[in-house]
Amino acid sequence: MEKFIPEKFFPSKREKEPKIKKIIIKKEALRREGEEKFEISKEEKPEIKEELEKRAEAVISEYFSEERENEKWEEFLPLFEKIELYGGKEIARIKMEDFSSVYLKTKLENDLEYVNSMLKRWQREKEAKESLKKKEIEILGGKLELLVEAIFCKFCYRTNYLPVRSAFYDDFKNGIDHLILEKGTGNIVCFFDVVADIKSERFRQKLDKMQDINLKGEGATIDYGVKIVKTKEGKLKPVLGKIDKIPIFCLALNEEKIKEANEKLSPSLKMKTDYEKEIFNYFLETLHTQIKEILLRARKLPERLDPTLKKRILDFYDFFKKIK
Repeated sequence: MEKFIPEKFFPSKREKEPKIKKIIIKKEALRREGEEKFEISKEEKPEIKEELEKRAEAVISEYFSEERENEKWEEFLPLFEKIELYGGKEIARIKMEDFSSVYLKTKLENDLEYVNSMLKRWQREKEAKESLKKKEIEILGGKLELLVEAIFCKFCYRTNYLPVRSAFYDDFKNGIDHLILEKGTGNIVCFFDVVADIKSERFRQKLDKMQDINLKGEGATIDYGVKIVKTKEGKLKPVLGKIDKIPIFCLALNEEKIKEANEKLSPSLKMKTDYEKEIFNYFLETLHTQIKEILLRARKLPERLDPTLKKRILDFYDFFKKIK
């Protein structure tokens, strides 16, 4: 692993704030029956382009296309290939609608309605925001989610690990943005939540909350989970359902590094740039630090760490060894 240099990620000087322009973005909301379209007016800095999204989408699409072609899948993962929702590009996210054989119709409908109500609440909060900085952080947060998925797709390519984005319900309800799955074993390596403003109080609060979930509880739980098992015929098959006792971690990146992806993220799955290696090594270092903190605190409070959760945290080291 390359040496982690904090100064690269926490520059002391900030660039001069550019002029602001107003744009109109169309958003689509999931409803129990059908879709509803509406418009939201928001402000965005001109240098926060869509180039990052385009590059990330290209990487993610290539990754999952190759998975279909190169792996023996009995049936492929229930993922959105590409869809515009919530004012952002949604790709490689678990589809709730495909869980109709797992959950009763009433639960699925209620959960979709919950997602829709959260979207409407988000819309009201967006329109009420007075701080441009808060709006920008929300914009950057959506971009960071795509960047994280693209980076992990590149470094998980041709390994036994597969990164996917959580279902909207688990994003809103359980605070889970990403999952890393181990192919063939049914293991869930870990869950991630991502935060765009690394220096914010929100990031520190999330870290504390996740440590509490890992130590005082029994890890994180998602309702719309996927396990990848191997059939008797040697094919990979997704098994859908609720998953619990999984360690959860937080990834964050500062504004400058997210914006750099507009030019430095390669749209090719098989090409790894110096920028991407730097970001990935930083992510690994961040995760490694959080794991060490959990295990250190767990030694003092052994009764608070669930045995299954502890084993999964220790198994997470295998991910580090194999992915580097």
